[in-house]
Amino acid sequence: MQQTPYDKTIDVSLLLLDNINPRLPDIQESQHDAIKSMIKVQSDRVMGMAQHLVKYGPSRTNLLIVIPSEDEDEPDAFQVLDGNRRLTAIKLLESPSLAEGILSSTSMQKLRKLSTEFQKKPIKELRCTVYADRAEADPWIELIH
Repeated sequence: MQQTPYDKTIDVSLLLLDNINPRLPDIQESQHDAIKSMIKVQSDRVMGMAQHLVKYGPSRTNLLIVIPSEDEDEPDAFQVLDGNRRLTAIKLLESPSLAEGILSSTSMQKLRKLSTEFQKKPIKELRCTVYADRAEADPWIELIH
């Protein structure tokens, strides 16, 4: 077994938003709910992040902080403890329809345009730092927030 923390490149499809993210008002029941809640609470910042990701790609210096999934249905996945806005932005760029009914029509139009650009050079994987669990990751998350 690999010692934590360690850095790993992880496929975006295996990254899950944190359903108990402190930025969100409540514990989220599903990934879809977590995405919708993040859009509602952080729409301007998520849209800014989407625009930045399309223009510059993912940060090579600010890695996502993740732990192995606590979800029995997703045993190979990783929960993102730090980087949920980035992950939300990527999920929206992959599938703008996730924001339907939440973003204004102007923002939806902008998101669709960004998504078209994103599809030319999609982000399929992200560099992450993997910790064993929340307790191990928390001191580092607190340090950067």
